[in-house]
Amino acid sequence: MVSDEQRAILHVLEREGTLARAAGALRMTPLAVCRRLADLETALGYAVLQPYGRHIRLTRAASRLAQELAQVGEQ
Repeated sequence: MVSDEQRAILHVLEREGTLARAAGALRMTPLAVCRRLADLETALGYAVLQPYGRHIRLTRAASRLAQELAQVGEQ
């Protein structure tokens, strides 16, 4: 089960492209974001982020999950 907080973190990470910018947008520390992501990865059983040059992006599986969660949230 993905919490509302984890859903928000995925969305903001996808939009911002770096942990530092995402943490700032979420008004959290980068360490707090990393801890929430580690919990999410443990629950899901797969990695959520992958490096992309100097930035990060969601893995394909995490991107699909974020899209599905966004659609559910719109309903």
